[in-house]
Amino acid sequence: MNNTFLQHLLNLTEKVKVYSRMSKYFGKTGIQTVLLNNFLEDLEDETNRVVKKIGLPFSVSIDTQMKGSKGNVKETLEINIRKDGHYHKFDSLSGGEKAKIALSLRFGLSFLCARYGGGDFEFLMLDEINSPLDRDGVENLMESIINAFEDELLVMMITHDESLKE
Repeated sequence: MNNTFLQHLLNLTEKVKVYSRMSKYFGKTGIQTVLLNNFLEDLEDETNRVVKKIGLPFSVSIDTQMKGSKGNVKETLEINIRKDGHYHKFDSLSGGEKAKIALSLRFGLSFLCARYGGGDFEFLMLDEINSPLDRDGVENLMESIINAFEDELLVMMITHDESLKE
């Protein structure tokens, strides 16, 4: 073999190593996965801070992987709720519970976006949040939100329900 061919082969081998590393870093388990998992941990923490602050009787966990039926690991995005000492899938909850959890997740996401973006989360606008909740549920939730965040945020609510306008 001549020297030129050998040098070319070494260069190709080095490039394959670099591409392999890049594939690993930017592949399924690479940088974006690390960032996503860290963000989801922050979202989980922030959501649970909101849940606690407005006095809801549960906690939220977010899973990105689950075991498949054959023991393999599947990628997913599951919201699990710990309530009464047991974990529940989001889909198994009542409409009112889902609405409260979704609202808590939105609060958490808004606080994180403000923090990561270097801005302030100054107001919250709620649009027709009363649709999945019964009258007592809406009144209790609104009272909890206003009491919990009145020193931090301006809370505005859009509704067609006359009794909620006050």
